Amino acid sequence: MKTQQKTDKKKKKKLSAEERRRRLKKLMQSIGWGNIHIGNLAKEWGVHRSVIYDDRDALLKAFKKEDIEHISFKLGINYEKAIEEAQKILSNPENSPIIKLKAIQALNDTQDKYTRFLEAYGRKEKVAEKIEYEDPAAKLYEKLFKDKQKSSE
Repeated sequence: MKTQQKTDKKKKKKLSAEERRRRLKKLMQSIGWGNIHIGNLAKEWGVHRSVIYDDRDALLKAFKKEDIEHISFKLGINYEKAIEEAQKILSNPENSPIIKLKAIQALNDTQDKYTRFLEAYGRKEKVAEKIEYEDPAAKLYEKLFKDKQKSSE
């Protein structure tokens, strides 16, 4: 069995850049960039992950501005619908906490994919991820300062 797997791997030959981009474009149009598993795709096509990203960048440059605006508009409408549906689920007292949690998770996933699309196509500026750090000393100082202000009043 293992020898057959090895020979199957050897039979796979690298796709040309043109063929990779053709297949990648088809995937992007059918399921969206956010739903493509880059690691699996790179393995299947016999290339490094960075090659897939380079192919994506080349495809993005080739898209017409009108196409991107149209897709962006459609995604925006769907995103608004997702928000409305999540609000309905969350406001329904008959829904269990698990159902409500799943609605929140689905909404967060939708928001993440929509944001990544907008950033990838230059429709939204990329913002570095913020790291929140709570300094325990600062919290203690703030608490003491507020307590001191209350006692002096």
